[in-house]
Amino acid sequence: MISCPFCGEQIAAAAVLCRFCRSALVDPQGRRLTQDDARRLIQSPRQTAETSVSLGSALAANLFCPGLGSWKLGSRLRGAVVGVVTLLCITFAVSAYANAFQSEFGKAMRTGRTKALEAKLNEAQDNLWAQAAFWLYVYSFVDVGLIWAGSQKRSE
Repeated sequence: MISCPFCGEQIAAAAVLCRFCRSALVDPQGRRLTQDDARRLIQSPRQTAETSVSLGSALAANLFCPGLGSWKLGSRLRGAVVGVVTLLCITFAVSAYANAFQSEFGKAMRTGRTKALEAKLNEAQDNLWAQAAFWLYVYSFVDVGLIWAGSQKRSE
């Protein structure tokens, strides 16, 4: 039995993964990690996250969920804030659209008159929440680029 260099729990000497904290106990070359290695990894988690993710994969992740690219590059708080605020703006925008169209759409379907519905469509184009969501989505890509460029400068 040995102590896990990450959590200190007693584990089997041949273990490659700690059963308590789920930390890998062997590096990619097959060498067993020491307490100094574990301390170094714990103190610099952002550096390891930044170097293991490419710009392309961060941008692809950000395409599907704003803020996820920043999250993958190691800026978890920034990514979470951008993602949550963007999703809130989208929710408010959809709510505003739904409220505007709910009554007019039913009337247009029953009567065949679409003038009021077209007027609501024109009003909805100026939805502030939709504009905010769009610009936050654009900013999320800029943020990924800024984080990635900063990580490249630090690694040089």
